[in-house]
Amino acid sequence: MRLAAVFRWFSDHAGWLLILDSTDTPEAATEVENALPQLNRGHVIITSRIADWSGAVQSTELDVLGEQDAAAFLLERTEPRRKKTATDTEDAADLAHELGGLALALEQAGVYIAKNRLSFSEYRQRWESTREKVLAWYDKRLMKYPNSLAMTWQTTVDQLAPPERDLLNILAWLAPEPIPVLLLDGADARDALSGLASWSLARWTAHGEGFTVHRLVQEITRQRLAEDNKESALEGALLILDDKLPSPDSDREGWQLWERLAPHCRTLLGRLRDHALEPKAARMMNQLASWLYKRADYDEAEPLLRRSLAISEKVLGPEAPDVATSLNNLALLYDAQGRYAQAEPLYQRTLAIWEKVLGPEAPDVATSLNNLALLYHAQGRYAQAAPLYQRALAIWEKVLGPEDPDVALNLNNLAELYRAQGRYAQAEPLYQRALAIREKVLGPEHPSVAASLNNLAELYRHQHQYAKAAPLYQRALAIWEQALGPEHPDVAAGLNNLAELYRDQHHYAKAAPLYQRSLVIREQTLGPDHPAVATGLYNLAELYRDQHQYAKAAPLYERALAISEKALGPEHPGVATNLNNLAELYYAQGCYAQAEPLMRRNVVILLKCTRLTGHLHPNLRAGLGNYRSLLTELSLSQEEIQKRIADLGQEAGFDSESYGKLL
Repeated sequence: MRLAAVFRWFSDHAGWLLILDSTDTPEAATEVENALPQLNRGHVIITSRIADWSGAVQSTELDVLGEQDAAAFLLERTEPRRKKTATDTEDAADLAHELGGLALALEQAGVYIAKNRLSFSEYRQRWESTREKVLAWYDKRLMKYPNSLAMTWQTTVDQLAPPERDLLNILAWLAPEPIPVLLLDGADARDALSGLASWSLARWTAHGEGFTVHRLVQEITRQRLAEDNKESALEGALLILDDKLPSPDSDREGWQLWERLAPHCRTLLGRLRDHALEPKAARMMNQLASWLYKRADYDEAEPLLRRSLAISEKVLGPEAPDVATSLNNLALLYDAQGRYAQAEPLYQRTLAIWEKVLGPEAPDVATSLNNLALLYHAQGRYAQAAPLYQRALAIWEKVLGPEDPDVALNLNNLAELYRAQGRYAQAEPLYQRALAIREKVLGPEHPSVAASLNNLAELYRHQHQYAKAAPLYQRALAIWEQALGPEHPDVAAGLNNLAELYRDQHHYAKAAPLYQRSLVIREQTLGPDHPAVATGLYNLAELYRDQHQYAKAAPLYERALAISEKALGPEHPGVATNLNNLAELYYAQGCYAQAEPLMRRNVVILLKCTRLTGHLHPNLRAGLGNYRSLLTELSLSQEEIQKRIADLGQEAGFDSESYGKLL
């Protein structure tokens, strides 16, 4: 998501320099080459150990430092603290030759000499004494670095205190990206890090909140570890990282921490694949996947959830509570993408496990009932959703009491169902009861109270009771801003909903800045390709369309559609909504030929949803009616119109008999 924003910045500016460091795998090289056409207004430098690049990349082979420059570096690096001798110049040249001009080896040697106040010849003797130790584990067929670097590293590591060596062994399994200092608990760990930094085995970042370990130092450290030490170090890396993972539902500060920890989670999970310790990483897989899910990074989240589920089933059996948790999380992912046919059996299996393991009236059973009801609700299967909501509500009231926040959540969901059905009189007392519970239990300024105020306002807005809705929206927005800060996604939702109220009242000048501020918050906090950004773009486009500002509306509709297709997949009902509204924009301008393929695709998506779920999608009838009207505007014959309508069923996978009954 942020990558798209970066590319947009590059395309809008010129004269920049971008350095892509350590592009050392064929996969990374392919991705870089694919991106180069979008990076044509500045300059790109790629550093890589790969030599086989296409003609689009002008390659320049960089050698190691020449011996004269390497010797000069050693003399300068050690000048204040080394033991001076008459042969320093010659000895520095000899050592530079032995180290092969490798920058990292020269830096390590310089630090060692200065720290121990040695002469070059004394360091050379110690360096040579490590040769047999290094050769015992160095395999030139497997190592990606020369043995001179390994010997330099070994010479330094032999001087480390045990806590420093143990910490280096752990850090070697993380990513080469900056590592947050907060992963290290206690003074002893911080002292060990300071020791590694003093030997140039770790480097502080600019602001001192993190540090890095060079990828070659990590690689050498991993290579020389014995198997039992490898397992201990891997487990240590898993423990320090897993212990500091914030909740996937955390605030903006927590999300920023996730940004810093995610590369290390990915790297460590990659190293643990098929390892004996892999089952211990199942929680990390779920946590990382849940954060990715919140960011709408569904493609990366799904394999993690599948992997966690497979591990839990294998280790714990098919009916363990952790299996139910993994099933539920995977179902939530499918649900968010509109993959309802895949989500439903997972929710049902989750429910069956909880009922069997915990009994039919456990709170987790109520949660499963609620999630399955939400799935049916999203598909317009209201008759199936209602009894599940009601059963969940009965469980929570019995087990948790009538004034628990979970009871309020369920009351809200049942009220949302009634509102979707137009049963406003039944929805209102449920919304009001949910609000009363939250105010009493959580306090009047809690974000959940704001959610209830917002939902009650939505009910009044749908009934055109604008005078009742406005103060509720405003109070909800004030609570969110105070409790969560002015740039939280919930604040963006509150701004958007208040803008919707103003748009309904044709107060366009009031609505526009609220929509725009909401959109900016969502882009900054969630990334430019999040589905919530698509919603913001869509609503702003609707505002412009209402004012007949079609030239402003069209690019917003188009960008919303592109985001929805990328994030949700090309056959999600949300994509259908975007297609339909862009088509209606063209229709309003008399651009019927442009509208036709969009409206056609909208109907096909809704037909596919109907076929896969076995239940009529709520928007299908209107979509078919709009499409018929459009075809009439194209001056087609009735025979041609009927043929195109029939083709829709075939394209959606219906047989002629089933489609005929549907029509």
